[in-house]
Amino acid sequence: MSKATMLQEAGNLTELMKLAAIVDDPVAHVHIYTELCKGYVRSGDVVGAERIVLHDMAARGLTPTASNFAVLIRAYAFEGRPDEANRIVSRMLSYKIEPDNRCVSMLVKSHAVAGDLDAACKLIQNAPLLYGTEVTPRAYEAVYMAYAAAADYPRALHWIKVMYHTTTRLRYGPIVRIAAAMPLEALEALVDLLSNEFGLCPPLGVWMLLLVKYHDARHGEDAYNLAHHILDMRLSLNLKNYKAIMNVLAFVGDVSAVYNALTMLVDDGLSPDKCILAIVLKAHNNAQSDSGLARQTWQRARAAGVEPDERCYYLMFRILAWNKSTTESHAIGLFTACLKRNMFNQHVAKSALWCAATHRFRRLANLVDRAYTADFGAHTPATLKPLMRLA
Repeated sequence: MSKATMLQEAGNLTELMKLAAIVDDPVAHVHIYTELCKGYVRSGDVVGAERIVLHDMAARGLTPTASNFAVLIRAYAFEGRPDEANRIVSRMLSYKIEPDNRCVSMLVKSHAVAGDLDAACKLIQNAPLLYGTEVTPRAYEAVYMAYAAAADYPRALHWIKVMYHTTTRLRYGPIVRIAAAMPLEALEALVDLLSNEFGLCPPLGVWMLLLVKYHDARHGEDAYNLAHHILDMRLSLNLKNYKAIMNVLAFVGDVSAVYNALTMLVDDGLSPDKCILAIVLKAHNNAQSDSGLARQTWQRARAAGVEPDERCYYLMFRILAWNKSTTESHAIGLFTACLKRNMFNQHVAKSALWCAATHRFRRLANLVDRAYTADFGAHTPATLKPLMRLA
């Protein structure tokens, strides 16, 4: 990396200007002015960058290069200023420098960012005739991302299709970015386009977005099947991905599938946290399954340094309520631990009272009532009184 490049990346334009003043070699000079141009653009001073290229370089007897003009066109493109970008292209042509496919693609982007999508699309189609070059995939990306930003998802998908059939290239980063804002129907259409028409595996980000949207829309069966599909693909999942998948499985009470996912999580070198513990307990609660395995998981989590939070205590009392074999001494032990670790709140109180009412645990009910009074300055609220009476 040259000194000029290091100064530019550090944002030290003052030292870069000093360097330009003392260097005599023309080739080095062009490189320094190119870095100066980039530096001004990075600092947000596009006018200053243009002055460097069109005036300062000429004053030194230097001819701007295609790269210099490309930096300016790109800067105006990102600002959505197609008139300025076209003006730079005209100056470029005056130096008898033909715009390459990157410059033309940035012209397309300038129209797209400005919201003139008709002009952007026409330029893509007419680029070979006007400039003798095809545009790069970045031009197509600019168009379909602009359509997606305008919530015109059918046209966004159309231009993704045109891009892939024209260039056979597809970057997943922009795809995931537009997928994040898509409604469920458009997201399903995107997945169908990528997998069925293109024969590609959609990126993990798209799968996870679809999973969350299925779950939020209460499409339980679709979410459940997709969660299994993602696990079966053995993609490189992070902890957040596992939480979303396990949450879907826990929602339907599939305890076995949740534990299988937990095993895969550990095999991938990840460490379960209190959120994972809460999801496992949610699966037990929703399945109304035996509390023995849930208690073992609780103990193993604590032994591994995972401290249960309020959600975990709430769910554990719910699990104990479902199980006929629950003893009052165990329930009181759990409640004592809850108080000791300052995890008691109104939701835990309701869950503990539910457990007490289900099993007629009078001592537990009295402990909850006293703790509620001590923490909240009032006796158990009227909404929980029926549970007190049942206990």
